Amino acid sequence: MPSNAIATRDWQTIVERLHARQCVPFLGAGVNASSDDYEGLPLGAQVALRLAADLVTTDVAEFDDLAKVEVLNEALREYPQLLRLELHDLARVAFHLERAVDNPHLMQIVRNVLADEGRVPSELLTTLARLPVRLIVTTNYDRLMEKALEEAGREYVPVVQPIGGFHPLELASKDEELADAKAGGILILYKIHGSFQANGQAPAERIIITEEDYIEFLTVVANEQIGIPPTIKAEMTTGTLLFLGYSLEDWDFRTIFKGTIEKLERHEIFKSFAIQKQPSAFWSKFWEKEKNVVIYDMDLHDFAVELKKRYAEHTAKAGAGDGG
Repeated sequence: MPSNAIATRDWQTIVERLHARQCVPFLGAGVNASSDDYEGLPLGAQVALRLAADLVTTDVAEFDDLAKVEVLNEALREYPQLLRLELHDLARVAFHLERAVDNPHLMQIVRNVLADEGRVPSELLTTLARLPVRLIVTTNYDRLMEKALEEAGREYVPVVQPIGGFHPLELASKDEELADAKAGGILILYKIHGSFQANGQAPAERIIITEEDYIEFLTVVANEQIGIPPTIKAEMTTGTLLFLGYSLEDWDFRTIFKGTIEKLERHEIFKSFAIQKQPSAFWSKFWEKEKNVVIYDMDLHDFAVELKKRYAEHTAKAGAGDGG
C-alpha cells in the first residue's frame, strides 16, 4: 500500500528541486477538494454523478441510487478498478449527455457545478503561488489557481491548450512569448484541458471533457507542429514532476508522459512524485516500478502545510550557507 508519510529523502528532493526551479506542479481536481474548514469544488466523480442525474431526470445523492455492481467471481475483488461503474467516468457520462441534449446544455451544467465565484483558493494553491516554480500545469477549468497567483502578486502568462491544437504559426508565436517569459522569470500557467473565463463567463474555447474531446486532443498533443509548446515541453522533461490531486490512471496524461518523459534516456529522467488521497495500490506500484513516480497517500491540505514549513527551513539553511 502507498505510504502516508513522505520519506525524509523524498522531502529533501522535492524542496531542493523547487528551490532550484526544477519542479513542475501538475494539478488535478483534488487540489480544490473540500476539507473540514475549506469549501472547495466537486471532484470528477461528483460532477459525473450530477450529469448522470440529468440523464435520468431525477435527484440522486449516490451512485448506488442509480446502479450497483454484483461480483460473481471473488477473485475480481483484487482488481477494484475493473468493478467501477462507467457512471464514475466523467468523460463517458459527459459524452452521453452531450448526445442526449447538446454541448451548450452540458457546458451549462458543468459551469454551474464547478462555479468558482465566491470561492477562495485552497491552502495548497496559495502555497504554490509563492514558490519559485517556472511552470504550473493544471487540468482544472476553474480560475482558483489564477486567483492564488493574483493574490500573491505573482506575474504569470496563461496558456490554454486548444483541443484541436495550435495553428503552426500561432504555436511559433506563442512559444516565443513563453521563452521570453521564462527568461524574465515569469511563471507559465498551462491549462491543458481548457479554461473557464473570469466573471462566470463561458469558456472562450471548447474544454476537454467528453470522450470525443479527449480523443481529438490526444491525436494532436504529440504533434510538434500544433501540440504542446516546446518551452513547456522542455520544462516538463528537465525537472521533477509533482502530481497533486491528480489521478495517474487517466489516459490523457499517460499518453503525454509516454510521448515526452519516456522518450528520454534513463539517465535523463528525474524522479517524480504524486500526492493523492487514498490512491490505488495497483497504480501506485505500477507508476513507481515502471515510471519512477512515487505516490504518497496524503491529504493535500496537510501536504501544503508541511511543504510550506519544510521549504522555509530549506531556504533558511541555504541563506545561512550563502552568508557563511
